[in-house]
Amino acid sequence: MPVNANRERALTKLLEELFDPDEILRIVRELDGGLCNELVGRDLGLSALTDELVRKSVQRGLIAGEFFAILQRERPKLSQRISDIARVWGVELKVSTPSATPIVEPDAVPTSSVRRAQIDIFISHSHKDEEWKNRLVGQLDVLAHKTAISVWDDTRIAAGDEWRPAIEQAVKEARTAILLVSADFLTSKFVRSVELSKLLQRRQAEGVCILPVITRPCYWEAIDWLSKLQCRPKNAKPLSLCASDEADMHLVNLVQEVHELLTTTIDEKVSNSAKQVDSAHRVGRSARPSQHVTSGTPQAIPSMLMTASTSSTQVLIDQTMVCEASRLIAGAPTEPGPYLGYLAQTP
Repeated sequence: MPVNANRERALTKLLEELFDPDEILRIVRELDGGLCNELVGRDLGLSALTDELVRKSVQRGLIAGEFFAILQRERPKLSQRISDIARVWGVELKVSTPSATPIVEPDAVPTSSVRRAQIDIFISHSHKDEEWKNRLVGQLDVLAHKTAISVWDDTRIAAGDEWRPAIEQAVKEARTAILLVSADFLTSKFVRSVELSKLLQRRQAEGVCILPVITRPCYWEAIDWLSKLQCRPKNAKPLSLCASDEADMHLVNLVQEVHELLTTTIDEKVSNSAKQVDSAHRVGRSARPSQHVTSGTPQAIPSMLMTASTSSTQVLIDQTMVCEASRLIAGAPTEPGPYLGYLAQTP
């Protein structure tokens, strides 16, 4: 019917104007993971993607209150416009102003929506590079099965979960980020505003490691921050221009590099923890027996001793070790027990 065609056309135009392809696919994943996978596999441009999305969503009965509520949540400043389109579809929405829209802080996201465990590797990519992302994840899974290293990409978001807070939280927690670089990646508004901006901030402030991988030919050298990083493969040859086995070998080399990087970080933390314990031992040995620390100080020792805790290595300090450290710092005339006696030998 003409009325149906007009409203579908209006919705398609709205989606095209307000969202980029990566955002659209994440919205679809929140509604229907199966439909999202189907659309990703089609490798569609923005116009064709929105046309197909609206058509298939109508067939599956997805154009309803939840659909428009998600659009309104993602673009609160255009709440009235989204509400007007929703009304054409028989959906009444409350129009909220930007100031009245609740802001969801990453730390306030329900644990059911966001994986709270330490994230070792975050993969940032455009949906156009989904195939390369899957090939990379396949190689990383070999490492994940052997170790406790965790890998995060947006497929970890369950259907029905809010995707933006989940991605923001993952970006905030990740220890390492792998960027799958292509023209679509570099021009994605969502990737640039939500993922890259925060990752680059954390790189400067916290030293988070960022590993760019060129997946398809693009003028990445024109991007100032990217041109300063060492891109993979080492010769910066796009993976798409490599033979299949050669590309897989490059991905294997990348996984080895990530493994060494994360292992080195863990070893440094363990070494630093041991040196802290050694320092506590030296202070305790030089103190006089009559000197006592103030009440409650020994209780702070466990937090110092547990600084080597990571997702893949857990330095377990039992009560015996804590007691030994407490006695030494309190100036008790005693030799270090077996735990501190061993760790104090660490150079």
